[in-house]
Amino acid sequence: MLSHNFSEVKKLRSAGNFASALPLVHSSKIESDEDAFEAMICLFVSGNLEAVLGQVGRHEWKSQWSRNASQALVGPDCP
Repeated sequence: MLSHNFSEVKKLRSAGNFASALPLVHSSKIESDEDAFEAMICLFVSGNLEAVLGQVGRHEWKSQWSRNASQALVGPDCP
């Protein structure tokens, strides 16, 4: 389940408001796989692949779905 901050990130991202979503991503603590994946998605759809790759290794995935989904974004050779 998304934390409060990442629920807000998702709303902002879905509305196309990256100017507000991205600073919130960078200032929020990742509390779950869902938060970490939302951060990656927000960075990805904003066109910042370098930042997506920078997220690799910052969160230890606990569930198989999140590990698979993150590898789908960045490739299977990334942790």
